[in-house]
Amino acid sequence: MLTKRVHIYLSIALVTALMITTIAVTLAQTSLPGTGSRTFSETGKTVTGIFLDYWDKNGGLPQQGFPISGVMSELSDLDSKTYTVQYFERAVFEHHPENQPPHNVLLSQLGTFQYRAKYPNAAPDQKPNTNAGSTLFQETGKRVGGKFLDYWKAHGGLAQQGFPISEEFSEKSDLDGQTYTVQYFERAVFEMHPENAPPFDVLLSQLGTFQYRAKYAAGNIPTTPPPAPAPASDGLVDVGGHKLYYSCRGTGSPTIIMEAGLATTSRTWSPLLPDLEKTTRVCVYDRANLGLSERGPNPRTSAQVVKELHALLTNAKIPAPYVLVGHSQGGLHVQLYARTYQSEIAGIVLVDGVPPDIDERYEAVLAPAQAQQRRDIISQNPEGATYEDTHLSALQVRAAASLPNVPMLVLTHGKTLQHPAGWPVEAVEKAWREGQETLAKSTTQGRLIVADQSGHFIHTDQPDLVISSIREAVEKAR
Repeated sequence: MLTKRVHIYLSIALVTALMITTIAVTLAQTSLPGTGSRTFSETGKTVTGIFLDYWDKNGGLPQQGFPISGVMSELSDLDSKTYTVQYFERAVFEHHPENQPPHNVLLSQLGTFQYRAKYPNAAPDQKPNTNAGSTLFQETGKRVGGKFLDYWKAHGGLAQQGFPISEEFSEKSDLDGQTYTVQYFERAVFEMHPENAPPFDVLLSQLGTFQYRAKYAAGNIPTTPPPAPAPASDGLVDVGGHKLYYSCRGTGSPTIIMEAGLATTSRTWSPLLPDLEKTTRVCVYDRANLGLSERGPNPRTSAQVVKELHALLTNAKIPAPYVLVGHSQGGLHVQLYARTYQSEIAGIVLVDGVPPDIDERYEAVLAPAQAQQRRDIISQNPEGATYEDTHLSALQVRAAASLPNVPMLVLTHGKTLQHPAGWPVEAVEKAWREGQETLAKSTTQGRLIVADQSGHFIHTDQPDLVISSIREAVEKAR
């Protein structure tokens, strides 16, 4: 009998899955080898063939969760190859026809992706399990013991869960907001629930749900079968003592270069790439200290970011001209790059990009304590950029040459954002809008676009608007 906590946990999970499915468009089903078919009324999704066989033989509902997507083709974040996949609450099944059964169905390394995204510098306060019977995995140097080891052995071991990539530590769940003892594995995250009776005292985080929501929450679901994939290139490139990860897709000129916001990896742009690559070459990358890139030197200012990005584009042989796209703090980096390397720039799109005088605008309307609160909030990010770094970045932009006279679209949010309690929200929003208007007027080809249905992440709330704006900049550049 499930305890109340398990019922609540599964109920929250199911509601989340149902919310996601309501925004997804209907997918054409890709044929899978094998027979058998089962439609899950809980989410309205059907599992067939070898995926259904795998689900049945590898733990079913407790292990994999309900299906939350149809079968689709997807570019892997791990090796940049295209696979036939299906999302479940706790896993993503990948069809590998090049492998013999039972290895023709593999699980995406969602634990690896989640761990890198959340803890680029490794999770804090990890404690190896050194209890009697614990096992040291030489491959990763991590120990697994107690109930986590029992669960690992009983639920597929290496093939199902992968190697441990962290020790045990405490983490606040993204699903229910509670804090649990967890351990990350390549393909799963184990959560300890001592309040539950076995076998429900160890549950898996819903990595499939998190990944699906992050990549496709905007409803930009790829259809299947997909068009022939465009040429892609990716890898790690040395930019002066450390390496940055980049990935490019599509063909044509100018090349779109996409710069994510503060503490955000290149995966924030993933839902937009299938459409953009049909227009021209499009490249994303992870700044130092984020995603798949290595750590870089301090301070993490726009000048340092621009230096590293220019080295990446040069060393990866990604030719100009560029249409630069920058979100939030990434917009500040884009402005400095465009001012520094004017001859390389064909267009600019700022997605709620930070104006270079925003600190002064905000502090003119905030009380001193509120201004300090804002500085503290900015400094609390895994990228390692402090408020002093971001403020110096703004000064670097203002001290640089003027923006090149190229097509520039400035997208700004239309919905009022949530601000800390007590802040003068109307005055803060007015300061932001005025900064955006000034940005749009900084070049004769600038234009302000208000995203009426969007908060700060316009590319998530209104992806089609961002896509059409980028395409407009590309066409004007041509």
